[in-house]
Order: sequence, then structure tokens, then C-alpha cells
Amino acid sequence: MDNPAFNAETKATDIFLKLGFEQVVINSKKVYCNARGYYRLAFVQSFNGFVIEYADSFNDACNNRYEDGDTIPISLGEEEFLQLLENTLVKYYSIP
Repeated sequence: MDNPAFNAETKATDIFLKLGFEQVVINSKKVYCNARGYYRLAFVQSFNGFVIEYADSFNDACNNRYEDGDTIPISLGEEEFLQLLENTLVKYYSIP
């Protein structure tokens, strides 16, 4: 059985890396970082989508002090989900 949330998260890694984020593991979770901060995708079952969570520093990320950022529903379908994720990362989270 296909798991859309898992598939979306797996493909999202490619987008983070393409945009220059570094992938690291903090507290056994996949996290992406750049000079602006630390980011991860959290699946929210009730929303049926992902929230981009962010921490301003390595210390905040290690202490699980993330703030909620933008939300992206997987109901958009894979192509639209990935495009919206990329556009959102470029607009709000990437280094200019």
C-alpha cells in the first residue's frame, strides 16, 4: 500500500538538498539546515499534511524548540505538493 505522507517526505529531501540545505540528524530525526536555521517536516495526521518546523539555532534544534511554520497538505497531490514546498522554501527559508 502506498503511503502518500512517506512518499512526499522522501521526495521533499531532494528539494531541500537541491536548494542548498544540508541534511543532518538531530535527536534521531532528519533535519535540514542552512545559515538561517534548522528545519524539519512534521506530518500532522489531523491536517493530512506537513508543517515546516524551524529552529533558529543548533541548540534550539537539539532541545526540540521548534516553531511551526508553513503548512502544506498532501491532498494537493504529489506534483503540486512538491512545487508548493519548493516555492515556500525559496520564498521564506532559503538564503537569498
